[in-house]
Amino acid sequence: MWFGDASRGWQMAPGIGPHFCYRRTVNSRRGWGEDGIFFEHDAACRDPDRHRHCQGRWRGVVSLGFGPDGKRIRRKVSGKTKAIVQDRLKKLHADLESGVRATPNYTLRRAAEDSQEERERPGSHLGGDRRQETA
Repeated sequence: MWFGDASRGWQMAPGIGPHFCYRRTVNSRRGWGEDGIFFEHDAACRDPDRHRHCQGRWRGVVSLGFGPDGKRIRRKVSGKTKAIVQDRLKKLHADLESGVRATPNYTLRRAAEDSQEERERPGSHLGGDRRQETA
């Protein structure tokens, strides 16, 4: 028979004492600036441990500091499973480190239009009023 002592966070067998394999893992608080992953419910929760049969989505949040107005700058991702959200958070971190700030709905047509506008703008390095001189 096993006895648990919730105040100490470990379980022991009578007469043996605490053993490392009986220690319960305690979730620690995430650190400042780390990602947050949580489940956002659309209806009542059916499985509070793993949210396997709950209606809703997994959400991931990255805090990027504070803006000039004092509000926190946050980037959010969502997905059907927790693993998908973790992958999207890794991709978001890679994009943030490389300096890419593209929106998910940035299409090839919009990129071509932006490129055309850049070429037509006077003084642009892609064209405009500057012409190469040949000798």
